[in-house]
Amino acid sequence: MLRFAILLFSLLGPGIRGSTAQDAALQDFINKLDGSIILQGQPQFNKAKSVMSSQYNNAVPLMVVYCTSEEDVKHTMLYAKQINVTFCVRAGGHDMTGSSICDSGIVLDVTRLNQIIVAQDKSWAYIQVCVSLGRV
Repeated sequence: MLRFAILLFSLLGPGIRGSTAQDAALQDFINKLDGSIILQGQPQFNKAKSVMSSQYNNAVPLMVVYCTSEEDVKHTMLYAKQINVTFCVRAGGHDMTGSSICDSGIVLDVTRLNQIIVAQDKSWAYIQVCVSLGRV
């Protein structure tokens, strides 16, 4: 993870990097994540930031964070608060109002949170946020 963080850190654009304190905050955030981050300037950024409704694809977030755990969601929200930027949540990929993309903020993508865990005795089930109805 550290090598990945160093690579990402070296790719950061002026929208994210700034003071030493900002650099340290970003490094700390990257180190806490289990998921992945796509930043401006990376080849896959345009695809990562795109939404279904093309009229909103002109928005340019600072980054797209692909969360793989509830802890990733928490760390992303806390980081957005720490650096004083907005965040938006992307889940099913069918947002027609543009609320799953934000300009100069963080796209918090939860599409990888799609597990279903059922108790052995079938008395309960744990269903993550991006499980489609067809799978339930």
